[in-house]
Amino acid sequence: MLMISVLLILSVALILMAMRTVTTCQTARVPVASTRAQIAWYRQELALGHITPAQFTAIKRELLR
Repeated sequence: MLMISVLLILSVALILMAMRTVTTCQTARVPVASTRAQIAWYRQELALGHITPAQFTAIKRELLR
């Protein structure tokens, strides 16, 4: 019974931490230079074949929003 309670508490804590991380990422302001660097990095990933052109387009659209 104690182990189930501990697992439940840990699960709730992990969910809350994950929600907080998503919120922080969504509200963060990224400098333009950082955005350009990220786009360049994803362009390189595209050239290496690690992501598809559709994924690159979606990522770029999100970064430039």
